[in-house]
Amino acid sequence: MIVHLVRHGQTVWNRDRLFQGQSDVELTDLGKTQSRLVAEEVLGFGPESVYTSPLSRTRYIADFIGEGIDKDIIEVPGLLELNLGLLEGKTGEDLRKNWPEIIENWREHPSKVEMPSGESFLQLHQRASHALNSLVESETKDVIVLVSHNFVIKVLLCGILGLSVDALHKIHVDLASISTIQIDNTDSSLVSLNSTSHLN
Repeated sequence: MIVHLVRHGQTVWNRDRLFQGQSDVELTDLGKTQSRLVAEEVLGFGPESVYTSPLSRTRYIADFIGEGIDKDIIEVPGLLELNLGLLEGKTGEDLRKNWPEIIENWREHPSKVEMPSGESFLQLHQRASHALNSLVESETKDVIVLVSHNFVIKVLLCGILGLSVDALHKIHVDLASISTIQIDNTDSSLVSLNSTSHLN
């Protein structure tokens, strides 16, 4: 099975460099353009099923793909972004001022980070991995698409590569990018990482 992992396009908070987790933030005009371009690229891969985080910024892409293959999209709560809790909508300066210990661990040891009133990276890894495994076990199609978020895609790729959550900052996932994995029985591999040629 081929699984295409697609990150959403630019939102208002991405543009303004605000921390964004599960808040349902609207896409910018650029983000809508990016979404259409990545959807068109994915349609060329012949997807047969489309799964998405329930947030509007991911659904925007999933809806395009679903319409293109004449299939209903399926919302998967496990594909939601990391719950940032009190950090939602905050700036980097806010974190440095009010949560310096989180900033330190965020950079060096993500596995030790738990967002205030939110979620830890380990919890996200468990949630997202369970969602992916459940889809793979139940899906009969050969090519599927998961439209999700930065940290979700990063922790899934860490799992595919046999890396710990502490390695997530070593993986870069651009807005409206495509990363592709292949899963056969219990074996999995990375086919391509962070493809953005469709945005040029």
